[in-house]
Amino acid sequence: MPSKETRLFLDWLRGYVPDGFLYLLARKEGSEQVTRVFVPTGDLQKLADSVDELAPTHHVWLSSVTYAKSGRATKGNANATRLVWIDHDGDPEANPYEWDPPPHTAWRTSAGRYQAIWLLDAPIPKKETEALCAALATRFGGDPSGKDIVQVLRVPGTLNHKHDPPTPVGMLWVKGEEEQAPYNAEGLRDVLRVSPVSPEPTPEAGPTPPEGTRDHALYTLGHLNIPTEVVAEAFIKEQEDRSAALYRLMATLAEKGASSPEIYQIASHSANQKFITPARLWEDVMRTAAKVTPKAGSYPIQHASVLAGVDETLIWVVNPFLYDDAVATAVGEPSTRKSWAVVHLGAVVACPDISGYYGFPVELHGPVLYFDLDDRRPRRLKRRLGNILAAYREGNREFNIPFYFVSGDFNYTEARWQQRLRASLEQIQEKEGKRVVVTIIDTLHRAGFSPKDWGANAQPLLNGLADMANELRTAFIIVHHSAKVRETVQRNVRNAPWGSTFTGASLDPTWAFSRNFSEDDREPERTHFNLEVWSKEGPEGKPWILAYGKDPSKFEVEVLDADVGTRVLAELKRTGEATTQADLARHLGVEDQQVSRAISRLQEKGKVDVRKSGSAKLVSLPEVGGQQSEF
Repeated sequence: MPSKETRLFLDWLRGYVPDGFLYLLARKEGSEQVTRVFVPTGDLQKLADSVDELAPTHHVWLSSVTYAKSGRATKGNANATRLVWIDHDGDPEANPYEWDPPPHTAWRTSAGRYQAIWLLDAPIPKKETEALCAALATRFGGDPSGKDIVQVLRVPGTLNHKHDPPTPVGMLWVKGEEEQAPYNAEGLRDVLRVSPVSPEPTPEAGPTPPEGTRDHALYTLGHLNIPTEVVAEAFIKEQEDRSAALYRLMATLAEKGASSPEIYQIASHSANQKFITPARLWEDVMRTAAKVTPKAGSYPIQHASVLAGVDETLIWVVNPFLYDDAVATAVGEPSTRKSWAVVHLGAVVACPDISGYYGFPVELHGPVLYFDLDDRRPRRLKRRLGNILAAYREGNREFNIPFYFVSGDFNYTEARWQQRLRASLEQIQEKEGKRVVVTIIDTLHRAGFSPKDWGANAQPLLNGLADMANELRTAFIIVHHSAKVRETVQRNVRNAPWGSTFTGASLDPTWAFSRNFSEDDREPERTHFNLEVWSKEGPEGKPWILAYGKDPSKFEVEVLDADVGTRVLAELKRTGEATTQADLARHLGVEDQQVSRAISRLQEKGKVDVRKSGSAKLVSLPEVGGQQSEF
């Protein structure tokens, strides 16, 4: 009965060689007589029995390729193969466990001698097989003659009879392609030649490869003397943690003095390059350079020409509410229908039959993910979403749209929140065949936000969402409850809805909601809310009033132009400085007399300050003393 090692090796080999005949060669020590056996690949038991019969008294070798016809172990009769190998007879201190790139299987033939096989992802021509085997032999100290396509290797589990007593041919490891990914022949060839790479053109090396190509990236890696293990791990082979591998590559390049354009070009060809857009890769290159270059005492300055490859296209989901890689916020005091507004947006984006949102065209449809953290009552989400769909589809409340939700399970203070969120987005994309257009986090104070530090702990969330938005070309909306609005408005509410200009700077667009009690008094059958939208990517629109019907069984909303007073306040918040009455009238496109009356009413309520400057009337928001508590 063949040994377990022999059977394991033969089972592995049969899984990766094409149909044909395997060639078994055996010889007794000191004898010139050889035994040759050709066994069909479909008869593995016969092959195992032959090894078992011969191993106690013979050296036993086996071909690494199959042959088309029985009886002829020639190059012309050999089939193309996915296997490349070495017969190591070099440094007796060599350790196959340190070989990089690692083989899929290796075994010890005697003290300090090894044989190994690397598995490719597809068969290659026989001449290319021999070239790769020769490169492996050069790298790891193998027998140069072992590259031959008709080479035979010792069978693990047999005996090496050169020694007395005979030495077992011991298996070190064997890994299938499920456990260790097969190599791409081109990639393996590249990593075997990358060190050394001639930094200057020579007759042997040929001309320098064209810039921007993968060959030029490899050439530059050699020129910079990047360690082979870094190249193998971070450039050739895809790693489980692609981000860490890509960072290691870029950091090593920066430490070796590579320019940012060189780092970008090399990283763009890495197997671990995972960014969809050039802009996101550039951002990562510059961020890495910023971490490394302080050691050299300088900032990572860049010439503007490096931006030439960045795609500057802006794609709106709904203009001006959301663009496709935005990190936006819907902010306002409690009970201002923020959740209604974002669920409304999610419904119209997910439903291809709906063409408008608050009277503005929907320009991008696709899957939506909604984190229902605030309410967490499925019945309420179902009623809201169903009412919205029914309002647009003549009573049809079917949820036949790619709208997904999560109830209560999101906290950005947890270590793995980014990985979990990314996995969820990729899961939806795989299921729907389209990337997620927008992810809504409703609300921030249920997602780990601490009001005690004025939003400082939210920066990791904003950084992580910005990275994913750039990389996956997807948008995010964060819903947040601001403090109760006072008669005087916080000056920094536009840039930082929760009180920190540093934190809020990343949020764009910003939707700001507030109650409009004067409209409620004027029209009590509906509930009214002010809505202002600010975006750095386009002109900021005038404020609106959302008038909601009070019947909970249906969705009714009308978008109205805000009154002049509301528009004056919005314009003052937009400019952030005192503005003349004449400029306000011109910017709002309203007669000066109407603006004057509105300013007088606002001044009576303490919402604006007015002072004379020559013949002009200067209007500004009241100064706010101190910060106010979030809750």
